[in-house]
Amino acid sequence: PGLLLILGAWLLLFLKGRIKRVVMLLLPAAALLDCLFMTPGTYGVVSFLEQNLVFGRVDSLSLVFSYVFSLIAFIGMVYAFHVDDDAEHVTALTYAGGALGVTFAGDFLSLYIFWELMAVSSVLLIWRHRKASAVSAGFRYLMVHLVGGLILLAGIVLHLSQTGSLAFGDMRTASSGAWGLILVGFLL
Repeated sequence: PGLLLILGAWLLLFLKGRIKRVVMLLLPAAALLDCLFMTPGTYGVVSFLEQNLVFGRVDSLSLVFSYVFSLIAFIGMVYAFHVDDDAEHVTALTYAGGALGVTFAGDFLSLYIFWELMAVSSVLLIWRHRKASAVSAGFRYLMVHLVGGLILLAGIVLHLSQTGSLAFGDMRTASSGAWGLILVGFLL
């Protein structure tokens, strides 16, 4: 569902009028329907650098969050009808797709990729207002997120060096340092 929103968002650049509004609603509605019909399990496993990246780890908790994120994306697109800026629509749907990607991430690397996608899209969304206050707020957000992202990445690298795996699983095998860095990265 996250990929559906991310890739589908770019269609909006080529659409106009009523059809664009319909697609703005269909994308999050389709993502919500996709989430509603998902069954628990592991999907979208890709081998990368001797690690398995899991882009679809579905369980009951991730499903609840996916319903919420998809529904909020739908409501956000209804609200965005008054906005006549395709770039804002694309970045908002990309952010929602990144949130769904984080929700279903089954390993630390795919989680990090979607986490950073959320950060970049949210900064671009803030900067679209083109006011001095928006630009400075965007830079502050970007700086805080860069620091948090680097701390998160340091925790992921430490976890990988200690366990040899990027997979979510029993975190008791990782040190409290890796846990702490990952937690601080999320909190920032």
